[in-house]
Amino acid sequence: MKYQKTGVGSVKPIARQTLSDQVYDSLRKAIIEGELTPGQRITERELAQQMNVSTTPVREAFRRLSGLGLITIVPWNGAVVNGISQHDIIEVAQCRGALEGFAAGIAAEQASAEEIEILRRLVDELQVKEVAELDSIRRIDSEIHNTIINCAGNSRLANMLDSINEIVSVYLSLSEPDDKRIAQIKNEHKEILKALEDKDTCLAETAMRDHIRKSFQFALASSTLSNDAFDHN
Repeated sequence: MKYQKTGVGSVKPIARQTLSDQVYDSLRKAIIEGELTPGQRITERELAQQMNVSTTPVREAFRRLSGLGLITIVPWNGAVVNGISQHDIIEVAQCRGALEGFAAGIAAEQASAEEIEILRRLVDELQVKEVAELDSIRRIDSEIHNTIINCAGNSRLANMLDSINEIVSVYLSLSEPDDKRIAQIKNEHKEILKALEDKDTCLAETAMRDHIRKSFQFALASSTLSNDAFDHN
């Protein structure tokens, strides 16, 4: 008996997560959304029981959350939730702006014609996206930034940016851009691309810094965190 193939070209693959990743994502989300509040003490054993897992993935999640500054591990006594403060967001914005601005300046000097064409296609793709396509917008935005970093050809700079990218994703996830902000994002990427096409190092660095500053300003202004969690230091 012959079977006809069905058309499933639009079906996306399911991302597989380890148990450790699932526990980490769940705890990170709980901290960001205020379910675990600043100053609250949490322990591996209690969370493991609550999540019906062993303490091993919880311990690994604690290590990663500590690296993001979301919790402080207290030896032999669990951990304390730090939450996210305005000061935290400003510090990360300054670091990312300085590093990616520098990368954009280098990229303006040495990006190849092929690399510029890749960026041009990505920026064009971004222009037709609407607010309802937020996942696609974030994917394209990430590809643009990663391409510019790769254009810089500086592995140490790329490694430094890698070390803060996860923190960046946490802070930018505090809010979802509206129509006005998405329109600004589109224009900001066009300005960055124009500077790269013109090989204008100063303008490329300035445009990238401005884009990152505005992204973090939006996150600060429209955060969905409670006031207590947001103001906690």
